[in-house]
Amino acid sequence: MLAQVINLNLFYGKKQALFDINMQINKNKITALIGASGCGKSTFLRCFNRMNDKIAKIEGLVELEGKDVRGLDVVELRKSVGMVFQQPNVFVKSIYENIAYAPRLHGLIKHKSDEEALVVDKLEKVGLFKEVKDKLKSNALALSGGQQQRLCIARALAINPKLLLLDEPTSALDPISSAVIEELLKELSHNLSMIMVTHNMQQGKRVADYTAFFHLGELVEFNESKEFFENPKEEKTRAYLSGVFG
Repeated sequence: MLAQVINLNLFYGKKQALFDINMQINKNKITALIGASGCGKSTFLRCFNRMNDKIAKIEGLVELEGKDVRGLDVVELRKSVGMVFQQPNVFVKSIYENIAYAPRLHGLIKHKSDEEALVVDKLEKVGLFKEVKDKLKSNALALSGGQQQRLCIARALAINPKLLLLDEPTSALDPISSAVIEELLKELSHNLSMIMVTHNMQQGKRVADYTAFFHLGELVEFNESKEFFENPKEEKTRAYLSGVFG
């Protein structure tokens, strides 16, 4: 187990958005969060890197490797917990600088040769190096949407996170680019733990080792994906999977 939440409740002012959530995040596995819009998936996701801190009141425990994330320095925490958003959000810098910037900022690189090797390694890990090797100094905004999202994943990997959060990482992409990202995530999961919000149930079924179904801020069901999709235990889960609502 890499992380867990225990009796997690979250409030935006007087409105409660998450209700008594308990879940374990297993190491080197992909956990998918599914459910209708506004059910609390992204809110839950952002508890792991404390992006809700200034806008919400949080009760309960969120642990990473046995440590309460609220007791950790937020900069140090975000070195361990990377995030990729729905829309590719590359820096208005070169492809090279998009990857090198954070490791350099955090003092993770001692020599220029190490920096260059790191950039190549992360681009290779996301299958992008061959496509961009002759334009590393070019502005990242010139890349296609799918390439930009892979660059964002490479950038997140550059500081060697223990957990990667993905908030609908393929929803803005075409089907071919989405398929490339899905294959990439499955490959990365051999050495990296991930939590992924998705509106695409089939994507969760294809990619995730575990799936959690949220409804109106409650965790309705959580199980290994094969069991979750083939033999859901809860009536609400069966209704959602069959398209009755959502």
